[in-house]
Amino acid sequence: MNECLETILNKAQEPPKSKKVQHSNAKNAVLFEAISLIIHNDTEPNLLVRACNQLGQFLSNRETNLRYLALESMCLLATSEFSHEAVKKHQEVVILSMKVKSTLRENIVTHVSTACLFCVNLS
Repeated sequence: MNECLETILNKAQEPPKSKKVQHSNAKNAVLFEAISLIIHNDTEPNLLVRACNQLGQFLSNRETNLRYLALESMCLLATSEFSHEAVKKHQEVVILSMKVKSTLRENIVTHVSTACLFCVNLS
């Protein structure tokens, strides 16, 4: 299973083969599910750090939904003892994302960001 998860993380780094939004959405959906599984298993430090780095790239994405999913996953990832340091590397970007104004999601992002920072500060 770890080999499959590594393959998914590797494929996520490759440039898109198509410019269609459906392709990008499907690729991101598979990536986020793989990251969720990595977080749930919480046994492979290397995969947890790589997942954190993938999420860190989404924190600066112009798409609000991707930023939200990254923040939510980062918060879960912050609870793992193996990824505390990797999450701390993205702390500044998380703080900046709290300042980004968005309409309906503003409260949700603030809540998730605060929880993420709380988890990171526990370590």
